[in-house]
Amino acid sequence: MRTTNLKLSCICLCALCLTLGCSTKKNTFVSRNYHNLTSYYNVYWNGREALHEGVQLLADQEVDNYYEILPVYQFGSITDTQITVEKMNRAIEKATTAVKKHSILIRGVEYVKFIDDAYILLGKAFFYKHQFSKARMVFNYVVSEFPKNPEKNEARLWVARTYIQEKEYDMAIALITKVQAEKNLSSSLRRELALTFADFYLAQKQYEQAIPYLEKGKQLTKNKDFKSRINFILGQIEQSKGNTQKAYLLFKDCLKANPPLVMSFNARLNIALCYDNKTMNSADISKELLRMLKDSKNERNFGRIYFVLAEIAFKDKNENLAVEYLKKSIDVSAQDPERMLSSALRLSEYFYELPNFIEAQKYYEIASKVIDKNNPAYYIVQSRSLNLNELVGYYNSLQENDSLLAIIRMSPAAQEKQAQKLADAYIKKLADAKLNKGTNTNNTAGITGRSNWYFYNDQIKNAGYTEFIRKWGRRELVDFWFLTNKPPLSALRNMNYGFDDEETLTKDTIKEKIVDPKEKEFYLKSMTLLPSKKQSIDSAIEIALFNLGYLYFEKLGEYALAEEALLRLLKDFPNTTYKPSVYESLCRIYKINKNTAAFTKYAQLLANNYAGSEHDQRINDPQYNEKLQANAQKVNNLYESVYHFFEQNASTEALALIAEIENTYPINNFKPQLLYLKAISEGRIQGVSAMTPSLELFLKLYPKHELAERVKSLLDLAQSGVSFAKVEKDIPLAENTTSVPAETTNETPKDTLASAENIIKKNAPQFVLQNNKPQFVIALIAKEKINPDVLKIKISDFNRKFFKKSKLSINLSEFDEKFIQVEITEFKNAQEALIYYQNFSTNDYVFGVVEATDKYIFVINAHNYSLLQSSKNIEAYMTFFKTKYLK
Repeated sequence: MRTTNLKLSCICLCALCLTLGCSTKKNTFVSRNYHNLTSYYNVYWNGREALHEGVQLLADQEVDNYYEILPVYQFGSITDTQITVEKMNRAIEKATTAVKKHSILIRGVEYVKFIDDAYILLGKAFFYKHQFSKARMVFNYVVSEFPKNPEKNEARLWVARTYIQEKEYDMAIALITKVQAEKNLSSSLRRELALTFADFYLAQKQYEQAIPYLEKGKQLTKNKDFKSRINFILGQIEQSKGNTQKAYLLFKDCLKANPPLVMSFNARLNIALCYDNKTMNSADISKELLRMLKDSKNERNFGRIYFVLAEIAFKDKNENLAVEYLKKSIDVSAQDPERMLSSALRLSEYFYELPNFIEAQKYYEIASKVIDKNNPAYYIVQSRSLNLNELVGYYNSLQENDSLLAIIRMSPAAQEKQAQKLADAYIKKLADAKLNKGTNTNNTAGITGRSNWYFYNDQIKNAGYTEFIRKWGRRELVDFWFLTNKPPLSALRNMNYGFDDEETLTKDTIKEKIVDPKEKEFYLKSMTLLPSKKQSIDSAIEIALFNLGYLYFEKLGEYALAEEALLRLLKDFPNTTYKPSVYESLCRIYKINKNTAAFTKYAQLLANNYAGSEHDQRINDPQYNEKLQANAQKVNNLYESVYHFFEQNASTEALALIAEIENTYPINNFKPQLLYLKAISEGRIQGVSAMTPSLELFLKLYPKHELAERVKSLLDLAQSGVSFAKVEKDIPLAENTTSVPAETTNETPKDTLASAENIIKKNAPQFVLQNNKPQFVIALIAKEKINPDVLKIKISDFNRKFFKKSKLSINLSEFDEKFIQVEITEFKNAQEALIYYQNFSTNDYVFGVVEATDKYIFVINAHNYSLLQSSKNIEAYMTFFKTKYLK
């Protein structure tokens, strides 16, 4: 009985102690130790394990982009957080429980030593969910509430990381340097400090500054996988600098530590990219890469392997093999747009530099479909794709119509022979298609499998099906479906003859009119119709030659190809309406090439046959540019009046003023706009047909002007005989004066000019005009309006196209808090600089997205440049520039 009472007393005593120990209101030995024990083992430990599991999930999901230099840490993107959200929520739950149930906070002092760790855990979980503001709030709480604990410095580094993720670099560096100033940091904290410094510089692409911190972090870390990651990053940096030997050794060090499979694979690829044909044997490297192509585990990376093989082939000067590898890389990269982009860009640039624009167009077209707008090369890719698409269209038109002319000139026997060749080619095509039908694409190493094939992509397949229905309608699944309800000429078009015919065949007459394409009669029948189409064929060739000459010269800077097209145009079409434009273009080409004799020949032809025309004046009047500038403001003011009359439907007054401008200022920048308004005004007074002469003249003089397409539409309506009311309803009639090209508005508005003059009077640097001294062209662009890297690329592209032989250099720097400064150097004198300025300042490709109020562009000499840099008085210099240079 006494023993039973003793046991009961012990149980009651333990229960009492347990009850007293659970209290968070008192700081006692029992309560402290109880909450320390339970907060760590029962709550915090489970939350920490959940966090570690989430971080490991992130690492296993391959969130790294190996096309770029890796960051130090794997934080993933906001999309990647979906795979870790469950683990992070558990960590948040456990950390919150630890704080709520086990914190003993009395008079501002925390007596449970794991509570600050619980707050750190909570902040990390929010961070990995990319809820940076919440994470920052928690970490800042640790810094403020636990100022004497070493965890405060860990919290500061995590706050800095939130700022790095949000690109708030000034805030980040302030916190990092604050931790750096602390004494007696632990080894682990010194490691994290060094790596946070490295991550800070890597995020800003300041790779050189990151190297010493990566090296220090590597020395302090004991984790083999993390050491491999740092070696990989260092290898990427050295590779980007061109130090292939050093990069090679670093990637080798990365592999020695047996890193994760994905990093190991990419390290091997980068080792291959470090290949140097002077010191290494490409056969061994290629052999290993080809072996990797046979391993199905690497199937998703076949595109990358082919790309590396191509780079090795380029280094070995085996360009044909390199091109084949890059084509295969594109073929198998349907699920890897980054690799498709890299391979397409490599091929497009290769063909562009040859130059082989026809092949380059194919790959710029692919690149333009997958490139992101934030990519620095985006605008160049899109611009070249558009230009080359236009070029290839005219090139193909020329080839097709040349082949048709060749057939017309053949004897009947030769035509019969050609028809037989076409029939044989068609039969072979059918045989090849039958042979390839059902072929398993996985039989060849490196050819994409089922998952990547075009028709297993439902989105692409459905889009293609919709486009087919739109174009062809619903077709019965029969042989030669494309011939159903199609006349012989349309069938001929499918054989690259370029014909159109509106005749519609019924099912009853198909068998009579269409011969089997396997028979030569199918083609002979169409050939008999060719002579009747010769006029339209000639017209297509003439248009193609002119536009090819224009594109080669103006857009691509290929003077030899432009000259070839334009000379053929003059030879084959001696009465072409494009003759004055062709003469002018040839003069400009020969001036660039310093072919004085040829320049003189075509300049004289312009003077003799087109005296006084704009083409003649631009070539033969040495003061043309000066007159243009002198007339600019006067004509601008008169144009505003013309447009005012036009808007008020005062067509007679508008025509009278247009005539006055044409007589008084024959040289001006408003000629196309004035001719356009003149045509419409004539139509309003005399009827729609009265517009035709002026519209035809417009297309003859300005075939490539931005209004040309609108003029063509207007001319079609005028020639169709519709009422003028219909014309005005369907066609936007004119641009107002705010849309006038920039070269026509050199004067600043009066109120702005007056304001600038007041600034000059108060505090004006003494600018000096030195026309014969070296000059710079300067562009000041508002920072928020541009990406400096993109701008530099676009200017380089502009210089290569239009000022290829000038060997200009481009420097970007910060002018002040608002403006980025672009400096183009150097020009021998003001005249050369102004020629560049007139083309550069109005180029839509370079400045198309920048409003006039967000940029200043001007010519400046060295003396004035120094004054401007010290005074920062932009308005004062712009007034000086417009007064002294432009007038």
